[in-house]
Amino acid sequence: KDINLYQALYNLYTIADLSSDQFEILSHKWLRVFTTNYDDAIEVGYQKSGIKLLSFSYDDPIPRRIPVGSVVHIHGTIRKANEDNVLEQLVLNENSYIRQHFGQSPWYAELDRALDHCSACFFVGYSLSDYHVAALLLQKLSRRNKTFFISSEMPNDIARRQLEQFGEIHPIGTLGFAELCRTLPVPPPITDLRALRVVRFLDPFKD
Repeated sequence: KDINLYQALYNLYTIADLSSDQFEILSHKWLRVFTTNYDDAIEVGYQKSGIKLLSFSYDDPIPRRIPVGSVVHIHGTIRKANEDNVLEQLVLNENSYIRQHFGQSPWYAELDRALDHCSACFFVGYSLSDYHVAALLLQKLSRRNKTFFISSEMPNDIARRQLEQFGEIHPIGTLGFAELCRTLPVPPPITDLRALRVVRFLDPFKD
């Protein structure tokens, strides 16, 4: 029996609804969301929360200004698949996963900059099987102090030791993370321009 592969993927990866925990997490406007997920769950969550966003895939050009809260699918997205390109869009095995073009994508450098400028980076349900992202996290030791892994349970000893090279593990699941998002106080706005990472003061009197 012939199977329409695109239709099967569309039915599988087009999300109709989310859990209350996911809605709570996505009700906040994050600086940037990078996702390896192929589905459109984040877009659905933001839309139902009334948050306007721009959504990009790794092969999209970077705009001159990236709005706060933008979503970047680093391994493609169902919204860009169609019946003609569905086989090119699929990541079928580990070899094709490694050959994905994210490493050559301009969004790779954008993720690198985001890791530098963010005050905290949260990985929700992520195992660091993506070699490109793991390499970025290892580039600078300072990134470990602001990287947090949200997992449903504490991983086994081997996986735990691997993750602890990159950041802290918090086995609180999406329920616990949603509760933190809901209850933690919002940090005060920056009033000292010297605290902004994108601002660099120059002394005109220095030789």
